[in-house]
Amino acid sequence: SLPVWIAGSVKQKKLIASSLLDGQNVCLALTEKKHGSDLLNSEVFYDGQYLNGEKWCINNATLATIMTVLANTKQGLSLLLVDKNQIQGYRHTAKIKTHGIRGADISGIIFDHSEVAQDMIIDRSGKGLEIVAKTLQVSRVLCSAFSLGAFEACLNMTTDFMQTRHLYGKQICDLDSVRGLYNQALWRFQVCESLATVMCRAATMEPGCLSLGSSVVKYLIPKLTCEGIEILGEILGARGYLAEEDYPLFEKMKRDHSVVPLFDGSSGVNLTNISRQMNHIKKHLDSSYEPSVVFNFEERPATFSGKGLRLINRSEDFIFSSYNKKNEKLNDKLLSFKEAVTKSLDPMSYTARQRADDYCRLVAAICHFNRKNEVPLELFNKIY
Repeated sequence: SLPVWIAGSVKQKKLIASSLLDGQNVCLALTEKKHGSDLLNSEVFYDGQYLNGEKWCINNATLATIMTVLANTKQGLSLLLVDKNQIQGYRHTAKIKTHGIRGADISGIIFDHSEVAQDMIIDRSGKGLEIVAKTLQVSRVLCSAFSLGAFEACLNMTTDFMQTRHLYGKQICDLDSVRGLYNQALWRFQVCESLATVMCRAATMEPGCLSLGSSVVKYLIPKLTCEGIEILGEILGARGYLAEEDYPLFEKMKRDHSVVPLFDGSSGVNLTNISRQMNHIKKHLDSSYEPSVVFNFEERPATFSGKGLRLINRSEDFIFSSYNKKNEKLNDKLLSFKEAVTKSLDPMSYTARQRADDYCRLVAAICHFNRKNEVPLELFNKIY
């Protein structure tokens, strides 16, 4: 529904709002089997009257009543709001078997001369890719809830285990090795929570910065969550794997979460997006504007409208402009990163990926510092 809230007409907004209020499913159909995240080569085509082609690996493709479909047109990529109740000539493909989220409707749809009215084009023909880019800026931030939910559930199960399990004549929570592992997972969770909180607020308070911030969230939070759940699994031992005993949901959380790094732009796609904007990031590093209202956590964010989103963050970045450089340890990391970004790189290269990873960790540390007044130096251990 996000493309409609961001760029849809009043008629389209009423249609999708009515569907949602009736408890119906909606979905976003972007990807195709041959092209994956290469949206520019989408083969589904809309000629101004009829829609043809196949969308594949779509969440709720079968269950959804209304679909937002990315299609090529003579004017370029466009988004169509498709109400299945109003069209004919389509069929669903079989549910795709997945290792996790087995209850989810991951399937596809084939359009065969399906007639769609032109007033169902969102905004206008040729604007599809721009609207998708803005949509993903918001959805990538909201995806943090998937990670944080799974992470917190696994933390709770592990905490319970540590408080009830005895080994070597004592509770395992009193074992230094166990506490050390738990703390490694805990700081990851706390950093993820801080980063997600700040970027959710930025969606309405600093939306122009979300082209970068959303990619940081979508790359780093699933990554730290996967690492943290793996660490917690070491504490649980066999009980983290068994489908019985006290913690059968632990392995399910681990398995289900593994899909999060893949959708709404994979980890690689988000790192490349950051790398492509590295020249702007260089300018952000020297910014010295007033601290952003985002970090005033007593201030309530405005209602989301979709306004102010930009494809590229050319202006100041509230993360660096609001950073209190009095923190010596974090300032050392900032200076090290500034030295590393002086050389231009191919954004698709491995070195550029590593530099984008550095950027994500620095942004997360600044967000956590502003929220909790502490620097998670462990965040940099693998880099500096």
